[in-house]
Amino acid sequence: MDYQKEYASLVGQVDRAISILEQFEPGDLVVRKAGELLLSALHEAEEHYITSGSISGPESKEE
Repeated sequence: MDYQKEYASLVGQVDRAISILEQFEPGDLVVRKAGELLLSALHEAEEHYITSGSISGPESKEE
Protein backbone atom coordinates (compact mmCIF):
# COMPACT_ATOMS: atom_id res chain seq x y z
CA MET A 1 0.00 0.00 0.00
CA ASP A 2 1.23 3.48 -0.85
CA TYR A 3 0.78 5.15 2.53
CA GLN A 4 2.25 8.46 1.35
CA LYS A 5 -0.29 8.72 -1.47
CA GLU A 6 -3.18 7.68 0.80
CA TYR A 7 -2.14 10.16 3.50
CA ALA A 8 -1.78 12.98 0.97
CA SER A 9 -5.25 12.22 -0.36
CA LEU A 10 -6.71 12.24 3.15
CA VAL A 11 -5.04 15.55 3.99
CA GLY A 12 -6.47 17.12 0.84
CA GLN A 13 -10.00 15.91 1.57
CA VAL A 14 -9.89 17.01 5.21
CA ASP A 15 -8.56 20.42 4.17
CA ARG A 16 -11.43 20.85 1.70
CA ALA A 17 -14.00 19.78 4.29
CA ILE A 18 -12.61 22.19 6.89
CA SER A 19 -12.65 25.00 4.31
CA ILE A 20 -16.34 24.34 3.68
CA LEU A 21 -17.07 24.28 7.42
CA GLU A 22 -15.28 27.61 7.87
CA GLN A 23 -17.92 29.24 5.66
CA PHE A 24 -20.57 28.56 8.31
CA GLU A 25 -21.21 30.39 11.55
CA PRO A 26 -17.91 30.36 13.53
CA GLY A 27 -19.66 29.93 16.88
CA ASP A 28 -21.87 27.05 15.72
CA LEU A 29 -21.19 24.12 18.05
CA VAL A 30 -22.02 21.52 15.38
CA VAL A 31 -19.58 23.07 12.92
CA ARG A 32 -16.90 23.29 15.61
CA LYS A 33 -17.42 19.64 16.61
CA ALA A 34 -17.25 18.52 12.97
CA GLY A 35 -13.96 20.38 12.54
CA GLU A 36 -12.57 18.80 15.70
CA LEU A 37 -13.55 15.32 14.48
CA LEU A 38 -11.86 15.91 11.14
CA LEU A 39 -8.67 17.13 12.80
CA SER A 40 -8.73 14.14 15.15
CA ALA A 41 -9.08 11.75 12.21
CA LEU A 42 -6.21 13.51 10.45
CA HIS A 43 -3.94 13.18 13.50
CA GLU A 44 -4.84 9.50 13.83
CA ALA A 45 -4.04 8.92 10.16
CA GLU A 46 -0.75 10.77 10.59
CA GLU A 47 0.22 8.46 13.46
CA HIS A 48 -0.72 5.43 11.36
CA TYR A 49 1.31 6.78 8.43
CA ILE A 50 4.35 7.39 10.62
CA THR A 51 4.27 3.93 12.21
CA SER A 52 3.21 1.92 9.15
CA GLY A 53 4.49 3.78 6.13
CA SER A 54 7.50 5.95 6.64
CA ILE A 55 9.47 3.85 9.13
CA SER A 56 9.43 0.61 7.19
CA GLY A 57 9.51 2.34 3.81
CA PRO A 58 7.57 1.38 0.73
CA GLU A 59 10.38 -0.75 -0.69
CA SER A 60 10.32 -3.14 2.26
CA LYS A 61 6.53 -3.53 1.91
CA GLU A 62 6.85 -4.78 -1.68
CA GLU A 63 9.43 -7.48 -0.95
